[in-house]
Amino acid sequence: MLRILPILLIALTSTAFADWTHQSELGATDVQGQQSSTTIVAKHKSVKEAEKNTFTAAGDYSYGTNDDDTTDNTPAELAIRNWNALLRYDRVINDKFSWFVKASVFGDRFQNVIWRASYDIPGITYHFSKKKKDAPNDFFYADLAYRFSQEELDTPVNDPDYEEDNSNAYIAFHYSKGVSKTLVFVSDLDYTKRFTGDERSITNLFLGVENKLSETFALKTGYKVSIDSGIEEPNEDTQKTLTINLLAKY
Repeated sequence: MLRILPILLIALTSTAFADWTHQSELGATDVQGQQSSTTIVAKHKSVKEAEKNTFTAAGDYSYGTNDDDTTDNTPAELAIRNWNALLRYDRVINDKFSWFVKASVFGDRFQNVIWRASYDIPGITYHFSKKKKDAPNDFFYADLAYRFSQEELDTPVNDPDYEEDNSNAYIAFHYSKGVSKTLVFVSDLDYTKRFTGDERSITNLFLGVENKLSETFALKTGYKVSIDSGIEEPNEDTQKTLTINLLAKY
């Protein structure tokens, strides 16, 4: 399955698809969950549309330290470090349906995930509504896919660096609505159910508002809730994240 990554990367970097639209975010995050902390978040997404084809490359990285009292001059403790990278190809079938393949890699030190690779092959997208020239921010679609995942976990000493392959069902809903010329509401909900191994489920909900500052920049405020039933005590299975990011589209 790992052979898919270089194939998608070659397609994404081909000179035949040189014209891309880009979206970058940089901001501070206040997290309440496994640990209270202040975090720096960086995100980027590039998209290329060519007739019936859409190519997407995206990634994000979060790093933070705790907010405990440091008046005794003790060094700040690392509280958050996670990252994600994604490659996706979409092909239009008709006005309502399209299919896609997607490969992503995720890591989170505080979820004991050294790396988790996921492959959606194939996936089906149903478009409830599509963006139009006079309403570029209005769309609503759902993804459904079989997901094969591979992961390496940093488990207790009696079972170090445990690796596992799993089969999953994946469903996601993506919604965006232009409230006014300068205000856009966005929402993403995804659910992954594992059928093998620990049969864990992972749910992510994101609600956000983009306030346009200029043709290029916007202020994006978001709230994300992540629930992972596979996380055991003393770590919490629910993480809540509030973000205020500067967004640039170019």
